[in-house]
Formats: sequence, C-alpha cells, structure tokens
Amino acid sequence: MDCFNSESNTLCAAGLRALVEGICSEQGIVDGPVEFPAKGGGTQILRRTDLSGQIGGLHEKGLLTKSSADTLHEHRYLGNSAVHELARPPDEELKLAVEILEHTLDALYEMPEKAAQLRMRRNK
Repeated sequence: MDCFNSESNTLCAAGLRALVEGICSEQGIVDGPVEFPAKGGGTQILRRTDLSGQIGGLHEKGLLTKSSADTLHEHRYLGNSAVHELARPPDEELKLAVEILEHTLDALYEMPEKAAQLRMRRNK
C-alpha cells in the first residue's frame, strides 16, 4: 500500500504479483491445471508449476471460484509487465488490482474465520 500511495506503480504491481505467489505458497499450492490451445483445435489442460499453474491450483483445491482464479491471472499479467518490462501500470488499473486482491485475501482468510465464529456462537 505504501508503493500505491507513493505512486510507485511498477513496484506496487510487482508486489501484488508477489502477494499472489505468497498466497499460493502459504496454501501449499505448488502446481495446477492450465488450459492451452490444442493442436487441431479445442483446448488441452497441462499441469504447470509456474504461477499460472499455482493459480489454477487454488481453484482446483476449492479455495477460489474459477472466476476468482481467472481474475488473479490479471494480477499475474500486470506484475509480469511490471517486473519483466518495467511497465508502469495506469493508476486506475492498479487501484482495481489492489481492490481485487483485498477481496481475495478477505475470501481466503477473513471469511472462513468469521464463519467459524458464527458457527461457534450459534452452537452455544
């Protein structure tokens, strides 16, 4: 957030990508399915150990919906451009990316805890 607030957009985008990698690591995700175009048409699914596979693994493990996993790929693209091309993402895109990652963190870490508290209170 310091990078975002100080308008260090390239570093912020790289940091968001790193956070996605950290989520995968913390969840024990080392690989997952990635869809590729198949020769002759259609698609094929291959297992990958890179970040694209790990994001697929978050969905495969049931931690994210397919839509949420697809959205995290946008962070990967944004971060890849920042890291590999030193591209400075526009403020609007970065703001959306921060908000999406905040919601992802909430869904993965906050909501399960809140649900557990609610169950515990209901069972008392």
